[in-house]
Amino acid sequence: MSAEQKSVTTSSDTTVVTPPTVTPAPREFKKPPVLFNKTQEIVRALEKKLGGAFITYWNSPNGSVCQNDVVGLYEVVQSLGDRDQVYMLVKSDGGDGQASLRMVHLLRQHTKRLIALIPLEAASAATMLALGADEIRMGPMAFLTAVDTSFRHDLSPVNAENRRVSVSLDELSRVP
Repeated sequence: MSAEQKSVTTSSDTTVVTPPTVTPAPREFKKPPVLFNKTQEIVRALEKKLGGAFITYWNSPNGSVCQNDVVGLYEVVQSLGDRDQVYMLVKSDGGDGQASLRMVHLLRQHTKRLIALIPLEAASAATMLALGADEIRMGPMAFLTAVDTSFRHDLSPVNAENRRVSVSLDELSRVP
């Protein structure tokens, strides 16, 4: 029976169609990104000049700090191992404050000293990420913003569907 054929069982009342079992092919990467080798040369040169590991956290305008980034950062940190000093270049419009907090905790578990490098914007949740560093170095076009991320926790109010809703720091400060 080929992969396209189906197994059919018929009785007087019922017809059961069993779909074929298809095993997905293992995922293969044919080649790394186009400029991978060049960028790795630059990263190694930066690490040599800075005297510590160098990682980047750069979001496109359509991206934001999110929980999936914590998993990605975990893989990067695991590949680096424990380091005395880590330089992290941060560029982001912000996003999930809890993800930023988790990223800072993760980095702190694997380095003695964390230095944030901010070339451009590090807004909201990205500002939180920068503030978690021991030192922040900013370029002439860099800026941080106010941190007013919303958090959902056991004491958060509930909505009409009885689900917890996020509360911003601004909302909490207005409560008498």
